[in-house]
Amino acid sequence: MSFAENITVEALEADPYPIYAELRRSAPVAFVPAVNLWFVTRWKDVESVAKSPDIFSAVVGSSPVERSFGKPTILTTDGETHKQLRQGVDPKYRPRTVAAYAGDLVRSIAEPFLGRIANQGSAELMADYFEPVSTLSMARSLGLADIDMPTLRRCSMALPKVPSISRTTRSGRRSPTRSVPRSATPSCRRWKGLSTRRMIQRCRICYMTACRRARRGQSIL
Repeated sequence: MSFAENITVEALEADPYPIYAELRRSAPVAFVPAVNLWFVTRWKDVESVAKSPDIFSAVVGSSPVERSFGKPTILTTDGETHKQLRQGVDPKYRPRTVAAYAGDLVRSIAEPFLGRIANQGSAELMADYFEPVSTLSMARSLGLADIDMPTLRRCSMALPKVPSISRTTRSGRRSPTRSVPRSATPSCRRWKGLSTRRMIQRCRICYMTACRRARRGQSIL
């Protein structure tokens, strides 16, 4: 079996970066059966794929993103649908707009973490700096100013536990799937017929509510 055929979901979840590195060396474009997706791991190839939507589609047959958030999503659509979804976030994240506020926003978040690392004398950069700074920066840009990092982390870690995902082990067997609790789905049905902008507004409200519930130790489902 090839290296790509031996990749498992568990290995990707534990530490994907050595896997990506080996794929870049030996199979920069490879189909990974465990996740039923093609992996493109070299920069120029990724750039080419991203800039050629007429050749490479973002639509996938079975997406954990869609099982978590429903359809459509900005990550798994093409064409007019993708354009409409982007219109809901583009005004805030256009290059000139971001350039006007990103420096002050990120600096105010990063400096306390850098100060803490300097006092400690060492740090695990991903956990102690890059993850909190990037997560908090995104949250603040979305207007979630009162949500702390532990709460945001709990929300982020809870999302992958919601969808039903069947896992492939090294032996090729499928492990039991996790199903979506019924309590997690009724509100989504009420979104049918809403405009894209209204859907995005509700997504933001739901995320803020989930963060506040997680901060109080309550279930987000």
